[in-house]
Amino acid sequence: MDFRILGPVEVEGPGGRLRVRGAKTTALLAALLSEPNRVVSVERLLELVWGDDPNGGTANTVHVSVSRLRRMLTAEEPDRQLRIVTHSTGYSLRVEPGELDLEIFRRRVQEGRAATTEGNVEQAKGAFEAALRTWRGPALSTVQRPFAISLAAALNDERLDAQEWLFEARLALGEAADLIAEIRNLLTANPLRERLYGLLMLALYRSGRQAEALEAFREAREVLVSELGIEPGSDLQMLHQQILTRDPTLTSGSSSGAAAATHLPRQLPADVPRFVGRESELTRLESLLARQAVNSMGIMVIAGAAGMGKTALAVHWAHRVRERFPDGELFVDFRGYTSDAPMAPTEVLARFLRALGIPPPQVPVDLDEQAALYRSLLSGKRVLIVLDNVSSVDQVRPLLPGTPDCLVVVTSRNDLRGLSVMHDAHSLVLDALTSKEAIGLLSRMVGEQRVGDEPEAAGSVTGLCGRLPLALRIVAANISARPWLRLTSAAAELAEGNPLRQLEIPGDPELAVGTAFEHSYARLDPASQRLFGMLGRIPGPDFSSEAVAVLVDQPHEHAVRGLERLAVAHLIEPSAPGRYRFHDLLRHYAVERVALDELSGDDAVEAALDRLLDWYLQTAYRATGVLNRHAQRIFQLEPPKSALPPLEFPGYEQALAWCERERANLVAAVRCAADSGRNTIAWQLPAALWYFFFFRRHLTDWLTTHELGLAAAQRQGDRYAEAWMRNGLGSALRELRRYDEAIENCRKARGISGDIGDRRGESANLHNLGEAYHRVGWLSEALECCQQALDIRREVGDRWGEAADLMLLGQVSRLLGRRDDALGYCRSALTLWREVGLRLGEAITLNSIGEICRADERFDEAIEYYREALAIRRAVGDRWGEGETLDNLGHALSRAGRPAEAGDSWRQALAIFTEQRHPRAATVGAQLQELEDPEAP
Repeated sequence: MDFRILGPVEVEGPGGRLRVRGAKTTALLAALLSEPNRVVSVERLLELVWGDDPNGGTANTVHVSVSRLRRMLTAEEPDRQLRIVTHSTGYSLRVEPGELDLEIFRRRVQEGRAATTEGNVEQAKGAFEAALRTWRGPALSTVQRPFAISLAAALNDERLDAQEWLFEARLALGEAADLIAEIRNLLTANPLRERLYGLLMLALYRSGRQAEALEAFREAREVLVSELGIEPGSDLQMLHQQILTRDPTLTSGSSSGAAAATHLPRQLPADVPRFVGRESELTRLESLLARQAVNSMGIMVIAGAAGMGKTALAVHWAHRVRERFPDGELFVDFRGYTSDAPMAPTEVLARFLRALGIPPPQVPVDLDEQAALYRSLLSGKRVLIVLDNVSSVDQVRPLLPGTPDCLVVVTSRNDLRGLSVMHDAHSLVLDALTSKEAIGLLSRMVGEQRVGDEPEAAGSVTGLCGRLPLALRIVAANISARPWLRLTSAAAELAEGNPLRQLEIPGDPELAVGTAFEHSYARLDPASQRLFGMLGRIPGPDFSSEAVAVLVDQPHEHAVRGLERLAVAHLIEPSAPGRYRFHDLLRHYAVERVALDELSGDDAVEAALDRLLDWYLQTAYRATGVLNRHAQRIFQLEPPKSALPPLEFPGYEQALAWCERERANLVAAVRCAADSGRNTIAWQLPAALWYFFFFRRHLTDWLTTHELGLAAAQRQGDRYAEAWMRNGLGSALRELRRYDEAIENCRKARGISGDIGDRRGESANLHNLGEAYHRVGWLSEALECCQQALDIRREVGDRWGEAADLMLLGQVSRLLGRRDDALGYCRSALTLWREVGLRLGEAITLNSIGEICRADERFDEAIEYYREALAIRRAVGDRWGEGETLDNLGHALSRAGRPAEAGDSWRQALAIFTEQRHPRAATVGAQLQELEDPEAP
């Protein structure tokens, strides 16, 4: 079946031309043919076909009209697959290659342009003539809808371009005299086409009619000045000067000036269909272009990892700004990251020079000569130059024009910072799409209804794709090919094992995320490849340069250089000063490389992982020792396994900052140690970190690491380690209000400690058991446990533990109504805390004394104690404790008749508990509401 829009809209089947009845049906057919094989939504069809109809249209109107059109096409091909396919959001018209005249026209034009570039002028002429024969009149002439009029204008411009390229080919073949009348006729209908005037001038001059050629220039100038108020462009003026001086190159078949006047390169690929998002990046590109006029900036580098959508963004934006570059666009894919050899600058320059009108025999062979001629041709012009998939700065430098009026857009997986240093290039590094953009792209490709029906599954799909545009497009294509597939099932497929296995198009190995990564990896030197594979073994979401130095057992400077090489190639990305991370899918690829390169069983790699995990343990041990130098050390470190020493911390703030910065990695390190059978580290690292987790209230991490540590201790048969892991686990469960489990673990820990004679362990177990009893209101049991723990602490000389027990005895005694005892215990605890120098313990005890004073209605004293505790908690970074004390301070201020101050205190507490998603936020919020509106329910 043949579909035609280059002229009246027609369809011809095996039985002859089909009769399409009605203006609306014809317009509907044209709308579907304007986007063949793509889904056109019902809303879009209503807008295109019925948009300005006073009677309007509805979705049902579209369905009825589509059904009528489908019946007509099906009747002509009863044994074929349906031509019009119904989708969840709209319809698509299935058109096979060679069935649509527009597709044939464009293919023939492309063949003609390629032949021209290769210097085969005769073949180019034939291709352009074949292209123009597909036209039967003005495009879409039987459809008078606004969309058709707009599309027809664009298509008619394409027809004019093809006609001009045909004239150029015929000029090159010596047909100048025969062309004069044809060019004049085309100029009569299109009097503002400078390119046609240039062709006419050249044809007249080559026909021996110099005076008429000069007169043609005067006619062109008169029309342009009177109609547009502008002078002829530099190309036409240069040709005029060459004709005046009888430049001998004008009679040789072509010349740089004449060719440039008649060659307007339009090499941009088609715009990306269904482009979504990147609004902030597009805005930045626009701002950089606006600055070009002021700062003469003419180079933009769009960099990023494989599959990030660099080419798509560059091409899409280039189409948006192409009108600002009236002298044309040049485009080349350098193939910097494919299985083919990258293109050399000499090859690219030769192509560009031919596209700018230099005949193949006149293209220089020497790179410097090519570049010089290229710069000469671009002088004074505004040309948009897109250099895609560049792998090195050396490929770009010869292609930089010598004029500030041109713009060069470069895409690369490397950052090409040399262009910034030497040529003031501006860089835009692409990251993954935002969640909203990723959902938008998925919706555009698989249909808004499918995404709307399963929003959570859609979010899972985009998340498992790492919001990487290439991955999303591949997944969306695979989902669209299976209309029965639910997004929930697609997400489950991606979640099974390595998602890279799902991110490929069957039968097209080059269109796969893994292949894109492979091409980047292949460009690395062997040392960088091995480092990349080893980084795949690092647990955690990111890694520091110090950790990598330990991993590779090399000086820190060596590790930094290796990481920078990978970052320049965008195989890893900086996440903070001195820190790096993988994109999620690149991490999967790095893990895959470990297996492909047979590194997984490599003794050297396993030794590297041993060093790294030990380094995390050694450094965490030192950091938490700075946070609380009196915290009980339940094991002694072995000598470091790396020649590089663990980090040392000059002060409290530095140690705390390191723990927070590495927290996710430390948790991952515990899991890695447990999963790989490194049981000793799997329980010692949680033991080293418990105080940090308690102090900063990272309860989930506390629980997770101690569960892993407990399992490791049991696998190892180490009862001492098991008791300490149960003790820490019980404390975490207590803070999570899972009191039954907390009490069970503390009891078991106490039993083990008693059996093996670990008195320090037993006292810690008794303290935590007493704390759990205290929380559930078993105050007599809590008091007994605390007293037993205190006796053991004094026996073994554990002053830090003694202070903790005294503090807890004070809290329990207060609840039992023994306020004098409570105050005595707390004051004794406060003295000990100050002796051992633990400011957090001091703050907690001051808060407890404030509670005792408040219970006795000594509100002014309570306020002073709370404020003293609050200052310490803020100084040591105890964010949760700060909220607790602010809440208590609010109560004291309220009871003291100072409601405004109470409200301010509670508002601060509410902000902290809300930030930490703590259930206490609801209670504080209710207190605030009651304070501000006592009559409110």
